[in-house]
Amino acid sequence: MNGQTVKLEFRKAAALLIYLAELGRPISREIAAALLWPDADEEMARARLRRTLYRIRVASGCDIVAVGGASLSLDPALSIEVDTKSFERACNAGRLEDAAPMYTGDFLAGFSLRRVGR
Repeated sequence: MNGQTVKLEFRKAAALLIYLAELGRPISREIAAALLWPDADEEMARARLRRTLYRIRVASGCDIVAVGGASLSLDPALSIEVDTKSFERACNAGRLEDAAPMYTGDFLAGFSLRRVGR
């Protein structure tokens, strides 16, 4: 935030932010919970989602995720630059000399979510 790196200790929190940033539009809480905790019952998955949203808020010091009723999105009031979107814009505009330095490796290389727990 404000040019500072936000370190998230939980992979599910990072996964939620990545998903929202890449999607670029609101999703329902139900979908987010089911994506992140597919083996949990609905009540447990929603509780874990609430805990994850709290952890994101604590780590960042503000509400990065806008919660509106039954939906979630990145807060539109924040100026958030997503590197994959910057890369795509540069490529689409034919500015390959700008895009090339942005590519530092495969998308989410080495990132995974464990099947168990949080």
